[in-house]
Amino acid sequence: MAKGNKKRIQRTIQYWRLVSAGSGNAVDEQNWYAFIKQIYGDPITHRVLEKEITGKVFAMQPDAVADVLVKELLGENFPGSYDGAVYALVLSTDKDHVPSQRHRTSGDQKPMSTDDEHVPVDNTFVWFLPVGNLVAVLQENQSAIRAQYICGWLDRTMRDEDLLPQHNFHWDASPVIDASTRNALSSARGLRSATLGVSVPAGDTSGLRTLLGGNANYEGEFELEIKIRHIKKRNPSHHDQDTKKTLEWFGETFGQHVDSLRKASVVLEGPGRRPGEIDMLRHRMTRKTQVQIEDQGLSINSSSALGAIMKGFVADAKPLLELRKP
Repeated sequence: MAKGNKKRIQRTIQYWRLVSAGSGNAVDEQNWYAFIKQIYGDPITHRVLEKEITGKVFAMQPDAVADVLVKELLGENFPGSYDGAVYALVLSTDKDHVPSQRHRTSGDQKPMSTDDEHVPVDNTFVWFLPVGNLVAVLQENQSAIRAQYICGWLDRTMRDEDLLPQHNFHWDASPVIDASTRNALSSARGLRSATLGVSVPAGDTSGLRTLLGGNANYEGEFELEIKIRHIKKRNPSHHDQDTKKTLEWFGETFGQHVDSLRKASVVLEGPGRRPGEIDMLRHRMTRKTQVQIEDQGLSINSSSALGAIMKGFVADAKPLLELRKP
């Protein structure tokens, strides 16, 4: 790649609210700036949900645009004594294989080489927003860890540092959805129908692959989609009870982890319902962003990822700041 030709790729910023795993409720605002500075230094590795996750805090000087925008937007609300440095977290997991590289002319392939004492990894970049217990997350790729792994790593690290609100406390992550959808869900009486889709990868051992004719040995990935729809006939009271139970089930099962689904759409019951289906993935607060990649190796570095996240936050600041209000 010619020098000065800065390539950019598109990634999605996800916004999550950190809540109590026990109740699903919001908790007192934490001083994330102090926490992240406290663990700055050596990498910290924990085993979470059968994955070895290594977290390392990095500091950067944001580019002039992001720096000025954040300071102007937040003013005195920026946590700590902001001196121009911004701290964020990169969580990495080892890849289970070495990626291949292809010669552009001949098409020949060979494994990518790695330096001594290095292993290929998948990265997830996390910035603790200076707005409540909110985080912005940017995954390097689809195989990078998701929100529930971030929470597990935070549990272990904060317990070791004696920083949890209570010793037996656990974090969970609730997706931030737009205000109108949030209001519709909170005022709904029940869930008339729910359509859920999940991707089943090759080598899946959960039993989902046996649905294909009872044969678990099919090659390749497939998508599984189910729909639950309550039929209102002669007994309206049963219908009302069932739709209420389905609303509760959806919130308990997928409300915190809707990002694990490929499709999630619902039809609500009650005065707060919208006509037609609500696409829960589309109505989540996310932002497409362009991330600059390094010339060497075409990789995303921490500074470019955080710079993209900060600019996304500035663009989404108004609805995010509203979430801080009681």
